[in-house]
Amino acid sequence: MYVAYDLIFKVLSMECYVCRNQEGNKDKCIKTTMQCLEDEHSCITNISYTIPPYWSPMGERTHFLWKACISTEECERQKEIAGKTCQREWYMDWRCVECCQGELCNYYATLSGYRLYWDKNLIISIMVPFLVYHLF
Repeated sequence: MYVAYDLIFKVLSMECYVCRNQEGNKDKCIKTTMQCLEDEHSCITNISYTIPPYWSPMGERTHFLWKACISTEECERQKEIAGKTCQREWYMDWRCVECCQGELCNYYATLSGYRLYWDKNLIISIMVPFLVYHLF
């Protein structure tokens, strides 16, 4: 009876990647998984970008990740709390929370917030030679 319950629980529950205070999205953060509890239907990734607690050249900031299983409601609450400091700017400390639902959905983590702005002069300088070459 216990074996059947254990088998059904493992089939019905989801898995998330788990790690605690790991530097970067590597090693344990992408190799260690955990079976979630019955009421945990989300995976959380908590990303802190800060100066490490150990010496680093010029006090350079780095990413520290924490991943786990969590209830959807609690994950959204954590995301809302972190939203006040979630800036993803290279020159300041920040903390962001990402929530997802699905088997091992927290593999990836958004470590930066680069914005892509199209410069019209750059587009013209690329397109004009291309058009001239193909039209003539």
